[in-house]
Amino acid sequence: MAGSINVHLSALEGVGLTYGEMQQLAEQAEAGWKGQAGQNFKHALDAWLANYKKVHEYVDLMNQKMNAHLKTTTQTHEATSQATATLASGSMEPIGLAGF
Repeated sequence: MAGSINVHLSALEGVGLTYGEMQQLAEQAEAGWKGQAGQNFKHALDAWLANYKKVHEYVDLMNQKMNAHLKTTTQTHEATSQATATLASGSMEPIGLAGF
């Protein structure tokens, strides 16, 4: 799971970088493109950026939940390991049954 979290974190960073680059391109296009075609392009690009921002938010949420789940899984594993080690240290050798 830890490896998967790293993949999601890389994806999150990539989405954030791409979003920033697209915003810059949108600003450059808006500065040089006027008229109805420019307005239509800006409207379409704004909608695309809003959707892409939503993707970023969901990838971030997935990453947060995976981190929380990993912490819980790790804590459970540690507690179980300690409990079984305690049990193993206190167990006795099996007693054979007479006649068997």
